[in-house]
Amino acid sequence: MASRILNENYLQLDTLANSFVSSEQAAFPVENAYNAQRRSKVWRSNGYWEITASDNTFTFKETGLGATLTATLTPANYTSTTSMLAALKTALEAVSVDTFTCTVDSVTKKIQIASSGSQFQIVAGGTLNDDLGFTTLPKTG
Repeated sequence: MASRILNENYLQLDTLANSFVSSEQAAFPVENAYNAQRRSKVWRSNGYWEITASDNTFTFKETGLGATLTATLTPANYTSTTSMLAALKTALEAVSVDTFTCTVDSVTKKIQIASSGSQFQIVAGGTLNDDLGFTTLPKTG
């Protein structure tokens, strides 16, 4: 007499017949969850930001483009992009004389940072710059 345990492996992608998604954004397709080449063991839904002490600095220059300023975000688990951008705005304004607006473009989904000063430049050196999508630096706007 023989018996089989786990005859069908329902974790194998070839076996998965149907899947249903309650919500997703075009910029963050659900297919990423089924990618066999996962980059991390932790999968979070759209808008979740895990900021640690090793990736929480944002470097920039402001009006007059003098010295480089470093804004430090409080390490935390931000459960929405809105809450993370609010914390970034607070961190930027803590080291600057300017007022900042941090938003996400509704079409491109790119993060935008605007300054009330006459000049604003994102420069290399911050560990958070790359996470926010500012990879080719400096960026002036």
